[in-house]
Amino acid sequence: KRAASGHRTLCAFLFARRKAAAHQKRRSARCRRQKHRGRSAEFFARFLATLYRNLPWALLWQIFAAGPATRGVFRAIFHKQLVENDRKAFSSDTECDKMDA
Repeated sequence: KRAASGHRTLCAFLFARRKAAAHQKRRSARCRRQKHRGRSAEFFARFLATLYRNLPWALLWQIFAAGPATRGVFRAIFHKQLVENDRKAFSSDTECDKMDA
């Protein structure tokens, strides 16, 4: 009798858990629909406020920190190719020099 009772308890627990999960899924879908209904003006105002607050610092970060760091990393990785391209670009037998002669 105990084995059957334990099995029934486990099945009841799993059924209740699945039922609760389905209810939560329906409830969250309903909340999402209600949350986003008719809020476009508020969304646009919040977007502009966030842009106003974040743009100055993001621009400074990009110009003075992230940009130079990224360029430095790529220069370190592709140093050999950059030196070779510079040598080719500044060699004396370029097309412009041939046209001048």
